[in-house]
Amino acid sequence: MSNMQQNPQPVPPSMPAPGQPAPGAPQALVKEKKPWYKKWWVWAIVVVVVIAAIGGGSGASSNKSDGGTAAPASSAASASAAGSASATTESSAPSGEMDTEGDLTNAHVKIVSAVKSTADYQGKDTVLVTYEWTNNGDDSTSFAAAVNPQVFQNGVQLDVAIYTENPSGYDPSDELKEIKPGTTQQLSLGYVLTDDSDVSVEVSDLVDFSGAKVTHTYQLS
Repeated sequence: MSNMQQNPQPVPPSMPAPGQPAPGAPQALVKEKKPWYKKWWVWAIVVVVVIAAIGGGSGASSNKSDGGTAAPASSAASASAAGSASATTESSAPSGEMDTEGDLTNAHVKIVSAVKSTADYQGKDTVLVTYEWTNNGDDSTSFAAAVNPQVFQNGVQLDVAIYTENPSGYDPSDELKEIKPGTTQQLSLGYVLTDDSDVSVEVSDLVDFSGAKVTHTYQLS
């Protein structure tokens, strides 16, 4: 038959894409996941951490409070002890002028006398000053190393005398001889006079920061 109807070709079923269910297959139920912050164990951990933080902060605050109370007391005690020690040191340190006799830092000094003596090698008049001192230090030392004796006339310091013949009782090496702690020595030193006016004798520490000195003024006879 020329008008014979042609039968259509069967169309094969299309294949589903990977991971996709086949057409007509029953849909599986997909379980929806809860957000992490809605899970009970997350909030349980948060609560435990908060409680622990509060407890630790309270303990630290208590310790700090206790330490803060004790520290000022300790500081006050230290400051008080330091103040007492400083006051004791200041009260025991020598200061000011002492007439004829007194204590310096490491020596007790006495100015015994000041008298006219023989002429020096240039024929100039001299004054012989006699000192007595005790070594109050911890080590052996000499008069020259422990103190600084000075003699003034009309406000001007006198030069040390050099003799061709030493006056009685004068030994130029005496001031360089070391004596042990607690020992007392007497020695004399000569000075060149400029006239017959009064002489002022002063003895201070060799290194002096306190202004302490033993002093006396003598009239020359």
